[in-house]
Amino acid sequence: MYEVRPSDSVDEPMVRDAWMRSAKGGYAFRGMPNAIFEAEFKPMMASALERSVVLVLADKSRPERMLGFSVSEHPDEETAIVHYVYAKHDWRKQGVGHALSRAMGLSDTKRVVYTHDNTSASHIGPKLGWQYNPFLFWRPNLATL
Repeated sequence: MYEVRPSDSVDEPMVRDAWMRSAKGGYAFRGMPNAIFEAEFKPMMASALERSVVLVLADKSRPERMLGFSVSEHPDEETAIVHYVYAKHDWRKQGVGHALSRAMGLSDTKRVVYTHDNTSASHIGPKLGWQYNPFLFWRPNLATL
């Protein structure tokens, strides 16, 4: 049995590492030298994590066994900003993303904006009617959603 729970300090290294690796391989940063990527991306990611809700899907009997996680902001009742959704490789296409989406309240949200694009997000986001806007990751106070 599995449960969605708030992230804790034990989860933080996995969250940061998975997000960094995925971002580095994503469209925006491909080919960028590691030193530049890490110097610029780490502080932006830290800022996003501070202002976001991080949820973890974990084994109920072993809460430290993470199957996936999500990072999202909810600036108002009608909007969700999804920065990142991750499922461990062995758990992909097994409902991890759907469970995290429900826990984030995305089925009740009228508008979803996602800020991280990769091969998965570029197919899933538009199919779900989500809008891509990476500037909300880089500039959290951006006036235009």
